[in-house]
Amino acid sequence: IINKKFNFNSLLIDTDANIGLDLYSIQGRPFSDKNESRYIDRISSGFSVAASNQYGVTNNGSELIVEPKIQISSFFSPDRTAQVPNRDSSEFILDQNNLFFNNQYQGRDNVQRNDRLNYGLTSLIMSDKLGTINFFAGQSQKLSGTQKNISVANKNRQSHIINSMRWHPNKNFNFSWFSLYNHHDLKSDISDFSINGLFEGWSYLANHRSVNKEFVTDNIDREELNLSFSKNLSKLKTSYSRKYDLRNNNEELISETLGLEYNDT
Repeated sequence: IINKKFNFNSLLIDTDANIGLDLYSIQGRPFSDKNESRYIDRISSGFSVAASNQYGVTNNGSELIVEPKIQISSFFSPDRTAQVPNRDSSEFILDQNNLFFNNQYQGRDNVQRNDRLNYGLTSLIMSDKLGTINFFAGQSQKLSGTQKNISVANKNRQSHIINSMRWHPNKNFNFSWFSLYNHHDLKSDISDFSINGLFEGWSYLANHRSVNKEFVTDNIDREELNLSFSKNLSKLKTSYSRKYDLRNNNEELISETLGLEYNDT
């Protein structure tokens, strides 16, 4: 893997190039697998070019930084997805962390030819009154290539619209939000909202998650609410948590936990 960054006028140019060689010696296959190949080799390579720029504004104790980024990435590999057992490539969710990866399919077993246009906008607000706010929105557009061995392929070659936000006003409150919006109807297929912090020595967490049934293989909607509290007392820690299933407008208690921990050396 080779990475090179340099400035061009006011832009930051970030380039990546990589090459990999995989050698598989397959000693055994499941009975249902009729493929008789035992030795498989695959060489792959990829490159990407990204351009970004930061814009900053300062006013009355507040600072705003906005950074748009656009990337073109290509990955070249012979198609071995039907021959190589999928042992290390798990299903993944596209987010801010892996949007600009050359190979978005995590794991070397699932290496495919793909060309993508990736773009996103990051903003950071630092304010004496509001605290710190991080915001991100982005999307990936497949230009060519394949989408094999994944549960949900990008419709019309466009990924979900990725949206995440973190707000830290003070030590008592922390807010985080992550969602994937279907770019056809802008409905949320995944939503994850959390609030946590400290209050009078107590740590608390409230988390609400929902997943659209069309986004998962079993075609079942999911919606859960988690509540938890804990407090440290010298060498003791007490905690309490509840989890609710909120599917179909119901409120079913899934689990309830009361904990008492003692730690010493």
